[in-house]
Amino acid sequence: MLGPLSHLYKLLAENAVDEVLIAIPDAAGADIHDYVLACRKKQISVKVIPGLKDVLTRKAQARLEDISIEDLLRRQPVCIDQTEIGQYLAGKRVLVTGAGGSIGSELCRQIAAMRPESLVLFGHGENSIHQTYQELTVSHPWPMTCAWIRSFRRITRR
Repeated sequence: MLGPLSHLYKLLAENAVDEVLIAIPDAAGADIHDYVLACRKKQISVKVIPGLKDVLTRKAQARLEDISIEDLLRRQPVCIDQTEIGQYLAGKRVLVTGAGGSIGSELCRQIAAMRPESLVLFGHGENSIHQTYQELTVSHPWPMTCAWIRSFRRITRR
């Protein structure tokens, strides 16, 4: 396929597709993320074809690869000391803004696993924040609060 994301949606709707190969070596990570999401919604496998430059400079092998975090970020991932962060968060109340979004909800999952004293999920999408809240309360039964930007009483409550 050559063209915008809308072409991919159309092709996926009109054809029985088993796997999508992404061959856009210079695409922004956000663009690749959009293509990956479109495929995953249809439960279609996605692989990336490394760019010729990466193969020639031996940064990648000349083979199909599963999508990695580096493909989406377009940089090397940052390694953090989970133990140190867990010790820092212990006994603290943590507020995550944008908790219903993809990054905010992932932050909530990772922070919840470190067991702070409490976790406040804050954002503007009531449904998405509630979904994150419901997911977390199953595996982390300790104080968590949801607050929506439009909920003034909830925000000002002490």
